[in-house]
Amino acid sequence: QNKLLDSYFLAVIINGDAICTATAPRRGIRVLQTGGLANANAVRNSNVHSTMQPGVIHEGYGIQSVQTRTQFPQLHSATVRTLHKSPVSSATQPVGPSLTRLMEAPPFVLPLGLSGLIPFVGLVPPVAAQLPLPDIMAANPAMWQVAYGASILSFLGGVHWGACLSGGPGASTSRFLWSVTPSLLAWPAVALSTVPACGTLAASLVLALGVDQSYARVGLFPRWYSALRWPLTICATLSLLATAYLASDDEDNEETKSGLL
Repeated sequence: QNKLLDSYFLAVIINGDAICTATAPRRGIRVLQTGGLANANAVRNSNVHSTMQPGVIHEGYGIQSVQTRTQFPQLHSATVRTLHKSPVSSATQPVGPSLTRLMEAPPFVLPLGLSGLIPFVGLVPPVAAQLPLPDIMAANPAMWQVAYGASILSFLGGVHWGACLSGGPGASTSRFLWSVTPSLLAWPAVALSTVPACGTLAASLVLALGVDQSYARVGLFPRWYSALRWPLTICATLSLLATAYLASDDEDNEETKSGLL
């Protein structure tokens, strides 16, 4: 593997700044071209020499160096095939509910996310009965909630499809396959009766949350996206389960009435 990387052409990127293009011989980094230093401190803070010059081999930063093995283990074990696909750092980032990380989101994201919960909550039958819904929705709010849940589930898969199309790190066959899976789960749900439909969508939303957290943990989603997904998924799932529970009660009552007759 290291022999394959002896002359592999790469771009060194630190804190989002492309600091140089270089080949990577065994003993160090041979810099071919420097530039793009939007922040000179980025080089010094990353323990990389701030005095890199074209044509100079900088000892200690080669593929087999202690620094490389310690700081960039994925680079050390990478192959030519995988180097361009994998994040250089193997460090994971925290995931899960976090108000601090949620506040890192762009200002318009949180209002958009919360507004997306309105159909989930508003179409739970007892809530829908108190709202001035159009007659076609008021007649069967659970059906409309299921249809909306299916569209949201499909959207969550589309996020991965878009990430793969962008050509960034993490674009892989498995991620492309996952990106269409939520749509395939949502599609039959709309044809089921209320209880299994809501159960299928609730379970699928939880599954999608778990997958998103795994990608966020390795830096393939912004930190705020991981934090945002938790409250939205919990609220949507509880709304669907509430509808399923109420529908189940209605079905039991209907059976009881039929038995009495």
